[in-house]
Amino acid sequence: MQSASVLRPALYCMIRKFEYSYEELYSVLQSCANIPPSHMQSFVHGFYLMLKGDVFAAIHILAPSFEAFIRSIFIKNQWKVTYLKDGKEQFLILGSLIEDSLFIQKFGKSMQFQIYTVFCDPCGTNLRNDIAHGLYVPTDKTLSYALYAIAFILKYLIYEKSLEGNSEGCQK
Repeated sequence: MQSASVLRPALYCMIRKFEYSYEELYSVLQSCANIPPSHMQSFVHGFYLMLKGDVFAAIHILAPSFEAFIRSIFIKNQWKVTYLKDGKEQFLILGSLIEDSLFIQKFGKSMQFQIYTVFCDPCGTNLRNDIAHGLYVPTDKTLSYALYAIAFILKYLIYEKSLEGNSEGCQK
């Protein structure tokens, strides 16, 4: 796949350029991204693995962490995250969460479309499902998907913080 042949050298260049220690990465993410404290370690570990070149391990940590992050936004805003089925409370899946009109109103149709396409769409990359069910296999094609998803997750974490009124961005 041509995109992997372009992305792989870029990944190695990025790895050489950004040599963050675990502690430095923790500090950067804490100041730049609106990550709940309960999920900070997962995000730091995932991004740390990515910067060390282990993209596949990174996406296995970051994809479920990102879903938990979306859920935390819903909880923080007191939006619905569960439903009743046969008298038992069940969690809404990521695809259902981002279809919520409150989510779309706050983040826009474009952001909703991007999350759906990368993480949920059975006709797309469907990373959430593939990782959750052990179907994600390392190949050049999935490397491209994983790198895009990781970049998207980082962009989204910072974007969500900017929506909370922090227009200063990263200070590190």
